[in-house]
Amino acid sequence: MNPQALLLAILSICAATQSPYILSAQTTTTPKQDSATAKSPMQLVAQYRGVLPCADCPGIDTTLSLLANSPNDLDHTRYVLKSSYQERNNTFTETGTWTIVHGTPDHPGATVYQLKPKDGGQPTNFLRISDNEILQLDSERRRIDSKLNFSLKRTTSGASSLSPPSGF
Repeated sequence: MNPQALLLAILSICAATQSPYILSAQTTTTPKQDSATAKSPMQLVAQYRGVLPCADCPGIDTTLSLLANSPNDLDHTRYVLKSSYQERNNTFTETGTWTIVHGTPDHPGATVYQLKPKDGGQPTNFLRISDNEILQLDSERRRIDSKLNFSLKRTTSGASSLSPPSGF
C-alpha cells in the first residue's frame, strides 16, 4: 500500500464519526498553469517538518516544502512532500500543486493549504495554526479527533530560489 493510501486509511478511521461539510461554502485560490511559468525557477515560500502518525511503524518523518514563483505570486505553486517511515528503509516523495482554501466546517475564516498530487490522488489539507505551525486535517477539512500528533512545524530555513525537481 502506498504511503498516501495508508495515511488516508488512518484518516478515514479517525474521521468516521464526523459529518460531511458542504464544499460549496468555501472559496479557493486556484493556481493557473501555463508553459511559461511551469519551468521557471521556484522559491521556497515555507518548509515544515515533523513526525506524523504511522499505522505500523513508530512514525513518518515528514518534510513539506511549499514553492512558488515568488512569495507574493501564489498563482503558480508547487510542493514537495517527503515521507520517511521510521525503522524502515522506505522514503516516498510526492509532488504537485498547492492552493489556499479559506474555511473549515468549524472556522469559516481559517486558512488551509490544500495539496493536490501530480498523480491525481486525493488532496491533503493542512490548517494554518500560526506562522510556525500547520495541522493535517481529514479529507473534509476537519481536525482529526486523535491524541496523535498531526502537526508540522516551520523550519528556520529562509526563502531561496529553487529549481523544481525533475518531473514538475
